[in-house]
Amino acid sequence: MSSSVSSYEDAYVALHDAMDELREYVGAASVLLADSAGELILEAGESPGGNAAAAAAQCAGQFKAGRELARLVGAPEAAPVYHGGPRGGHYTCRLGRGLLLSVVLGPGAAPGLSWLGVSGAVDRIGRLVEDLLDRVMLSRSGAESPRDLFARDAAARIDGLFGGD
Repeated sequence: MSSSVSSYEDAYVALHDAMDELREYVGAASVLLADSAGELILEAGESPGGNAAAAAAQCAGQFKAGRELARLVGAPEAAPVYHGGPRGGHYTCRLGRGLLLSVVLGPGAAPGLSWLGVSGAVDRIGRLVEDLLDRVMLSRSGAESPRDLFARDAAARIDGLFGGD
């Protein structure tokens, strides 16, 4: 494993573990980390509808629409957005650095109780994201997107499985 990968691997694992703990705690189907354009960066749990990338894009779009509506009515624009229906729902909130956290709830989840768990975990997950991004940016020359860095890490791990460097 390269030194640049190992320099942030612990932070990456801690972030994924925190997302998975949140998913289990609130009984969510999945927890998604995406950039503000809806590009999926990291997922914990089952892919919503079998396509986590599409779910992340939809959550980001709804978050942007909710933020614009909040501006029109004078509500805090950084407020989390919730959408729900009979088959589940999702909370999406801003973490900083243009990243969004979406918690996708299944049909059996209680929205109010789930929100308490989500709101309690957002600060911790936000700090872990900041730590990971700080480590990655310190170890790299030139700025790459978090998604590119995670993809590079995954490729290195796969190569390692097959005897690559």
